[in-house]
Amino acid sequence: MDGKCMDLYRKVFQALYDSLAKLCEDGQDPSEPAYMLIDFEQAAWTAFRRIFRKTTVQGCLFHFGQNVCKRILKYGFSERYISDLQFNTQCKMLLALAFVPVDDVVKVYETFIQHPECVLEKDSKLIMYFERVYIGQTLEQNLQEGRIGKLKKGEKPEPQRRKFKELTERLMSVAVMYNDMDPLEYLENISRNLEMSWKDDEDESDSDVSEDKRCGKACCMGNVDFAL
Repeated sequence: MDGKCMDLYRKVFQALYDSLAKLCEDGQDPSEPAYMLIDFEQAAWTAFRRIFRKTTVQGCLFHFGQNVCKRILKYGFSERYISDLQFNTQCKMLLALAFVPVDDVVKVYETFIQHPECVLEKDSKLIMYFERVYIGQTLEQNLQEGRIGKLKKGEKPEPQRRKFKELTERLMSVAVMYNDMDPLEYLENISRNLEMSWKDDEDESDSDVSEDKRCGKACCMGNVDFAL
């Protein structure tokens, strides 16, 4: 799709809604999906919600990780992420907030970021970005709460490829213990199952390539593995 403005998203989602309506009997409203997994384009979220009013929208964990990965690169933290194990772990603990119940996200984040052993500088561009974009919205797009809830009720997860199935099982074995763990221990245990890595494209070393473009392509070409 050319462009990412809300009007274009609205037209796409309206066309989808109209297509669903054609499958229904005359006079009936189309059945809306229970959940919609979407990336973090604000225009897409707003447009989708205006058309599909009964659907719960959830953020995509892959894109969440991709966005944080891009900022690690953009703000010059890539070397530290590679060489500093504590910094590496705590960056992934930011992503682990996606597995915290929505109502607890801000409280757990504040406990984490204010802890004496937290090495993520509160006034760094990375943390300011994270708070503005995600914590400022109280992680409304809590990514896995719906799936965790289903597992607690005994429902089986959707079929997945073997490596993704094993990863899901490891993550969920931690997630269901949320109420029995210290919040920081919980984040750290979740973070052990998350990975961020990237490979710079040789062609991107050209000085004419902007920093934003280089960071974006390096991230997208790499292996940012948050598969659920």
